[in-house]
Amino acid sequence: MDSLMIDNENLRERVRAKDKTIERLEEQVNDNNNRAIEAIKLGNYNEQYSRKHNIRMLNYPERPNEVLRDEFVNMVKKELKVDIKPDDVQAIHRIPGKEGHIKPVIVKVRNTDLKIKIMRQKRGLKNDIKFHDDITQRNLGLMTRLKNGAHFENVWFYNCNVYAKQQDGSRIRFDLFDNIEQKLKNKNKKGH
Repeated sequence: MDSLMIDNENLRERVRAKDKTIERLEEQVNDNNNRAIEAIKLGNYNEQYSRKHNIRMLNYPERPNEVLRDEFVNMVKKELKVDIKPDDVQAIHRIPGKEGHIKPVIVKVRNTDLKIKIMRQKRGLKNDIKFHDDITQRNLGLMTRLKNGAHFENVWFYNCNVYAKQQDGSRIRFDLFDNIEQKLKNKNKKGH
């Protein structure tokens, strides 16, 4: 009987030791998960920031031997009435697009002020050509999730951040891993 009690106590100690190990490992997993989420957020922010001066041009007709820089500068001067020189365009090239569609063009301009001037005048574009901010896939996904929810009147991207406007007119800034429902509940608790 005594040997069974000793064996039983030994087993309990081993179980307690395993429980402590499991608890420590769960803490490490949670810590690693939080670090991974933070790394993804920072990586997305850095990628978005590197696109800060980029304009994504859609529906710009493709031609053999096109000289995109000169064509872009002439279009912006003529149609948008924005004073721009060829050296204001740091880079311009086509990127892969959907099969059977015109490949989009990425334009990197000299600075934010010039980009803002161009984007404010983009309504003057003709022939279904469209200018958009060059947004990361993760931010596009976030915007899609927000637009598909019934909570927001409007969703937009500004200065490396995603924003949404509620029906009551209030605005909320969202991050990649925000729980949309929880953020709305927290905002409504603070607002009321």
